[in-house]
Amino acid sequence: MKQSRRYAQLFKTQTLLKEREELQLTQARRELAALEEETRYLFWLMQKGATTDFIDPLLLARRLERTRQAQAAVQAKVDTMIQSLLQATRRCEMIAEKQRAARAQEEHKEMADMMEEFVTRTVL
Repeated sequence: MKQSRRYAQLFKTQTLLKEREELQLTQARRELAALEEETRYLFWLMQKGATTDFIDPLLLARRLERTRQAQAAVQAKVDTMIQSLLQATRRCEMIAEKQRAARAQEEHKEMADMMEEFVTRTVL
């Protein structure tokens, strides 16, 4: 059962990598949500600033632009992470499938060896 053990270790490692990618994706989504919240707040300040003169509209416009750029960068990062997570999930599925096949092959070989030994003992 050597080959199936190797696949089991590989599966365990790949599962850990997949979990790490899931955590990173969650963190990136939180960052994106924070940026969206900041954008909403800045728009609210711009609307409120129309009634009061103590908020510089140029400053708010610059901050909105920076936030928009950061959102675009984080969204691209999230898209890349989703693709990477899908690939990691597929790798886990493939390794699990190969592990099952290797285990079945090893059990088949073990059964064939037992039958051969039984036949050898009964014939002699």
